[in-house]
Amino acid sequence: MNDSTHELTPPSSTLPPLWGRMETLWLWMAPLCALLFGLCLSLAPNDLWYHVRAGEFIARGSIPTQNGMALAVPLDTPFYYQSWLGELTLYLTLKFGGLSGLVLLRAFCLTGTFMVIAAATFRRLLRLPNAPSRLLAARLTAFGTIVALAIASNNVDLRPQTFSVFLFSLWIYGVLELRATRGTARQRWGIFLVLLTGLWANTHGAFAVSILGLSALAAGDAIMRHERAKISAIVALASLAIVALNPRGLGLYIYVAQLSNNEIGQRFIQEWKSPGFDEWHSILFWICGFALLRGVFSLKDERNGTANRGEQLTYALLLIMAARDQRAMIWFALWMAPVLA
Repeated sequence: MNDSTHELTPPSSTLPPLWGRMETLWLWMAPLCALLFGLCLSLAPNDLWYHVRAGEFIARGSIPTQNGMALAVPLDTPFYYQSWLGELTLYLTLKFGGLSGLVLLRAFCLTGTFMVIAAATFRRLLRLPNAPSRLLAARLTAFGTIVALAIASNNVDLRPQTFSVFLFSLWIYGVLELRATRGTARQRWGIFLVLLTGLWANTHGAFAVSILGLSALAAGDAIMRHERAKISAIVALASLAIVALNPRGLGLYIYVAQLSNNEIGQRFIQEWKSPGFDEWHSILFWICGFALLRGVFSLKDERNGTANRGEQLTYALLLIMAARDQRAMIWFALWMAPVLA
């Protein structure tokens, strides 16, 4: 009996390499869909050419401090080009790669985003106490990331926010790894998150999502008196401080606060309005947001099985942000993918 069972079990050496397994095909589903979507989508002119022009100003040797393009206000009106690194990247891409380079840049950013999200989701599933098989985990990952891509698909115009989307995927991966590891590995992931926030603060104003998310995670760990509460607080405070390493220093927080509460933008710009029920992206967001509430409140820590208050608070934070304005739905969608899977 033992001999026959042994004969029916293939030796590990006969297993195909990772690139030839079914799980790999499932894991690549969302990234490939993102790649095709990014390549087929036209370049919307809404913000792109303004940011490219701003990047040209910056490429001349300095970051402008005055209005250089708007006709509704005097040209010498003080203005802050916060997304200077993203704008410079857009200009250099157009200069050396042309329009095709811009299309490829967006497609690669989207593909990279969902590669990272898929990897983070897959690793999280395999760490669960009652972890599914690798194939089932890959299928669940594909489902969660495809739904996230669907919700985010109405907000992928090429602009500095495109880089924020990729940086946020790295942030999610780093956060989940920090919370699942210990010792030196946890410290390295903490340093990674701090440096990532510093880079993000010079790329796009959505760096505030990192600060708010890390603060929510730290608050949750403090409430539960978790053993990682100290490092969570240190990472949040260090990220708060490293934002000062930008041309405007800590004044950047004032700029972001003023921009997010701009009355004209919230009244007349579609993406700053709350999501309604007139578009399928928004409907899908509301369905997922509230359908997952019960599951979110039952989230357990991967290591000790206690309530995961940090991730619950972060989910609530991103849900509220997305309910406030449509452009924040993309942050909720990416964070939702591991939870939905």
